[in-house]
Amino acid sequence: MLQEIDALQAYPSTLIIATSNFSEVIDDAFWDRADVVIKFPPPDYDTRLAILEDRAEVLKSLGLSIKTQGVKKIATASEGLSGRQLGKVFWQTYLRKRAGFKEITANAILETIEEKRGERCH
Repeated sequence: MLQEIDALQAYPSTLIIATSNFSEVIDDAFWDRADVVIKFPPPDYDTRLAILEDRAEVLKSLGLSIKTQGVKKIATASEGLSGRQLGKVFWQTYLRKRAGFKEITANAILETIEEKRGERCH
């Protein structure tokens, strides 16, 4: 891939755009070829809250019923997670608990978040 990127120098009007949620695993040789790198921080509290509220609303039709205070606790505890990770936390809890959405609580989701944090540390 790096050779192909180098070959694009023959086309000065070419623009390559790439995204990744795993920048730490991208080879330095790839970074060296980038003229501009824009890094976005993880979402802030208000953005995390909005993502979680939206996802909780979508999953209401499947029986999820987490109160506003519970969603706020999850938003606080999820600092550092990406939007993609936040979007998955309800389903990961569903699979981890092997229970219906009606049985999933804010505390169960908090447990999932802590479990995922532990996996990243190993």
